[in-house]
Amino acid sequence: MVAYMRLGFLLSGLRTTQKGEARALLNWARGLNKDRATVFLHRCNVDPGHVRDLPTYSVTNERDLINLIGDLDFLVSDDYRAPLASMVCSKAGIRYAVYVQVLAGLHVLGGLPTGADGGAPLASRLGGLLPFRLITKRYVEALRNAACVISNSSSAAVLLWNVYGMQPDAIVYPAVNTEIFRPPDTPPERERVALFLGSGPFDTNPKFVRRLVASILEETPSEVLLLGDVSGFGSSLGPLVKAGRITAPGWISEDALLATQYGQSSLTLAPQHFESFGHVVLESLSCGTPAVSLLPHDALTTHKTGTVAWSDSRFVDAVLEWLNGDALGAIRKRCREVAVGNFSIAVSTARLLRTLEEANSGRLRGRAAYREILD
Repeated sequence: MVAYMRLGFLLSGLRTTQKGEARALLNWARGLNKDRATVFLHRCNVDPGHVRDLPTYSVTNERDLINLIGDLDFLVSDDYRAPLASMVCSKAGIRYAVYVQVLAGLHVLGGLPTGADGGAPLASRLGGLLPFRLITKRYVEALRNAACVISNSSSAAVLLWNVYGMQPDAIVYPAVNTEIFRPPDTPPERERVALFLGSGPFDTNPKFVRRLVASILEETPSEVLLLGDVSGFGSSLGPLVKAGRITAPGWISEDALLATQYGQSSLTLAPQHFESFGHVVLESLSCGTPAVSLLPHDALTTHKTGTVAWSDSRFVDAVLEWLNGDALGAIRKRCREVAVGNFSIAVSTARLLRTLEEANSGRLRGRAAYREILD
């Protein structure tokens, strides 16, 4: 086993470090000694305060990036930036690893089903369409040329196979800063749900969100907190917001404040129609708050810390069952234990290093098989 490796984490074209593709890589960098991890901000315009605890380089062109990464053992990027990683690592003569969480090309399809109701066959047919293959050609080539391909969940691994015909070398779940995302000192004073609206209407159906919020307000005493991109939901939620019991802070840039919002909520809702493995659910569990997700989420299905609904109608029913039942208080301790035991920075970073050490020593068994590592 390799005792020491120097890793670089590549972020490119970002205006915030709060999005999921950045959070995973930054938390891994935080899990390593500072002499082992460097963050490269390529054409990023982010708040420097969010990375002040990490060794970073800001670069505006590929030439400078190539010159800086030459002494690394691996450059790690998310899969959306994999073509850039492939190009600069080829010129620098180093290897790169790709963390699959974006699945390039699928976001433009918004409502692509991925559940047990036939989503996998549709995804498989999509992967064979000529225009889609042309759009994603550079993406697939970059993954094939990587020394190591890591999926962020079993659902992302299934999509990677069904759509692109590839299987990852391993699954490593995202790291959550469980020191910041932790339960409040006192339980929530009143019933409230935290509703995550995703990145906008392309992955979160406004009509369904209106029906969901209306059902919560009509059938429970719960308040509703709207998180994420609220800009595309004004017409559908405007009248309900005016009626009261709804607050809409949208994107919250400070983790400590976001943790407070999760911790003071009774339930977190993630009704996204496309999400490979949302950090929202993990950070909510770390704060002791169970979650309801529309799509498969390993933390919910394996550990029973919430509900995977699979359909819009079942989603509404599941939310009402939780809010009108008596199990919310009892499950909060279990949610926290699951998050700390499986998704903390220490646990996730150790799994990343183990995978990269296997790739470095040639002990990965190849893309023909991947393993699930949730204990």
